[in-house]
Amino acid sequence: GGSCPAVWTNLVKDLRALFIDKTKTPSQFNDYARATIPATFHDCGTWNTTKGPTGGYDGAPILAYKAGTRPENNGLQDISTILLNIENSNYPRVGVADLIQVASYVTIATCSGGPVIATHVGRKDSAVGNSNGGLPDAYASDVKLFAKYYQYTLTHPMGVKPFASDSSLAADTTIGKKFKWMAHDLSHKFLHYSSALKNNPYTTITTKTTAPLL
Repeated sequence: GGSCPAVWTNLVKDLRALFIDKTKTPSQFNDYARATIPATFHDCGTWNTTKGPTGGYDGAPILAYKAGTRPENNGLQDISTILLNIENSNYPRVGVADLIQVASYVTIATCSGGPVIATHVGRKDSAVGNSNGGLPDAYASDVKLFAKYYQYTLTHPMGVKPFASDSSLAADTTIGKKFKWMAHDLSHKFLHYSSALKNNPYTTITTKTTAPLL
């Protein structure tokens, strides 16, 4: 493919400078950077399979000012303002929906040492807020959350492998029985993981691996 247009390389450079607090030693990423992760999810999370090609990934949390009016978007006001200012002042040809996504990718790659994610642009902006209730409820049960993510098409593909810690828990002589499905039956991982943890006899679980549980 061709090289990345200068507008995007310049934008990434500006976002990196914005997200790093160099007044501290060592330098640290700041609240703007942290806010890009929920911001990108709140932009796309109102979409589900019933909406087809409409809704989500459209910049509406910023363009429709929903970050300032909807309780679920509370805390995203500052990042919404700063990204909109960047777009209006320096990058008027960059869509807000694309800007939100690129900002989160810069955070992942720059601040957390994560991977560099291939970025596709060209999303269509919308100043019309998406319908209420589109985002998952933070207090919903695991069953309801699984159903919600299933609507996003986030299912349990057979190509996904269990974590090493799943196998360690499954092999434990005391609590392994409750975790054996974790190492073999991915279709139940999201539904029953929390239940297994709540019902285990330990407050602290020690495994033979340092891999994260989730």
